[in-house]
Amino acid sequence: MYEKEMVNKEYYGLTMAALGSFCLLGHGLIALAIRSKPSLKERTFFLRSLGLSDIFVTIHIFMSAWAAFQKTWVFGKIGCQLDAYIGMAFALASISNAAWIAKDKYYYACESRKWGQNYSKCAMILWLSAIGFAALPFLGVGSYGFETSDPFWQTGCMLDFHHVGVKYTLYIIILSLVWFALPLYHIIWYYKKIRDAEKATLPMEYIVPAQMIASWLPYAAYAMLSITLGTSVVPFYVTAINNVAAKIFFATNPFLYMWSDDELGKACIEVITGKKGIKEASE
Repeated sequence: MYEKEMVNKEYYGLTMAALGSFCLLGHGLIALAIRSKPSLKERTFFLRSLGLSDIFVTIHIFMSAWAAFQKTWVFGKIGCQLDAYIGMAFALASISNAAWIAKDKYYYACESRKWGQNYSKCAMILWLSAIGFAALPFLGVGSYGFETSDPFWQTGCMLDFHHVGVKYTLYIIILSLVWFALPLYHIIWYYKKIRDAEKATLPMEYIVPAQMIASWLPYAAYAMLSITLGTSVVPFYVTAINNVAAKIFFATNPFLYMWSDDELGKACIEVITGKKGIKEASE
């Protein structure tokens, strides 16, 4: 029985490692594409910000992947707190960046006067809000800890969903509204406005919201359940499902945005194939 559980745990670890690797690979490719084509830099401000926050999250992802191959959690209590904070802070930043990418595309297509205006200040507010809100559990507003009480399956840390109180409940409500419901609404609204303005089919209007819902609804539902019925009614393996679903968000982000942008997509292909370099060398 133990050997079977260990195999399942290692499969989980391999899945997490693969998702983290896809994230790094995709954003690395985008970085090389932007470097090879500087004209892309100006209009990928929030995509580059997304790349930074996603890459920070991979620290959390690879810690979980490594822990999955161990019998118990090997990073200690401080490592658990840092793991949880990194996962929370930069995940919130990534969600906000995804919403701002939609807004940036809307400005570019529909309100050119606002495009590129005060982006540095907006990004600073975005990052400070995520970093600050994620720090509140250190101040007693909720707490960080293992997501399951079973030591064998303690492969990562996040919010402690088992110690519920008034502050924790308020924290969960704000988290669900500000970093799930509101960004999802903005993403849907901005892409719809772009589609209406261009009078053409816009796949991102459906794909990005679907990605958000598939990745974050399980966690949002689990968090809301923790302040109502309690998580004891949910099987322990649901936490693994929540974790994998959330990490799909970071793994798919770079490929989704390079696919949706023709110029960026072509630049990425040129980086992979080296065709541009070959052409320039022949000239």
